[in-house]
Amino acid sequence: MKKLIKHLISKDILLFLRNNLNLRPLGYSYLKKNIISISDFFFWNTQNKFDTKINITNLASQVLPKIHQDCNVIFIFFDSNGNIIFKNEINLKYFQSYSFLVSKYCPNNFGSVAIFHSFKNYKELKDHGSFVTEKGYVGYNYDNGPWSYVHGNNSSLSFSADMKIFPLLSSTLLKTNSYIPQVRFDDCNESSLIFNNPLDKDLRTTVNLYDKNWVKLDHIHEITKPKNTKILHLGDSKKSYVEIKSNMILFRPMVLKKYQTYFDIFHG
Repeated sequence: MKKLIKHLISKDILLFLRNNLNLRPLGYSYLKKNIISISDFFFWNTQNKFDTKINITNLASQVLPKIHQDCNVIFIFFDSNGNIIFKNEINLKYFQSYSFLVSKYCPNNFGSVAIFHSFKNYKELKDHGSFVTEKGYVGYNYDNGPWSYVHGNNSSLSFSADMKIFPLLSSTLLKTNSYIPQVRFDDCNESSLIFNNPLDKDLRTTVNLYDKNWVKLDHIHEITKPKNTKILHLGDSKKSYVEIKSNMILFRPMVLKKYQTYFDIFHG
């Protein structure tokens, strides 16, 4: 009977019911056909004395080292309003690495970037239901100070052979997904949350602010449009903790904390 029901009902409908009824919810949607690469949705910032450094390597030589092959890498930069403002494609030789400053191509702005790898011989990966994924380190710099590097967060977007982009993270109708960053916010001069939305629908969030005794101080409602990026300043209230409720499963924003002489940026 279960097999018959699954046959009659599409995977997408089953996933929708699962997630919205909270029946063993699944954080990722089902992959579309002809997917060749997967990427995080990396935050970048080149405004107000910040800069960002992208570091990549030939992933073909990392995951299939016995095959000497080039790797094409496609960069798609979105501004904070979700507009594609820069696209580039480079070729990396066997085990070659490459890095560049985002300010060279996207000055005085901020947003998010997807990075997709493509190479000819990936049948072994495909046969095992696997895909090459860019989740590397991105560097952030303020006023020519030391670099702070952050590893990739979530596998967020997939790239098909016909050059179409599909979101990977699942969502719900209501803001039923709760997340508490594992950090305090009362030890710095200024703090912000960075929301970037890889979905094809609005990311709806409520951020609850608490003091050190978990007494609620305030709340902030936000809507982040598809492919948009927001830097949400948490204000000057004496908050110690935050709780984020959203309609995205596995939603985990970045945290930016500014101190007297330096800054820190990381995943909550």
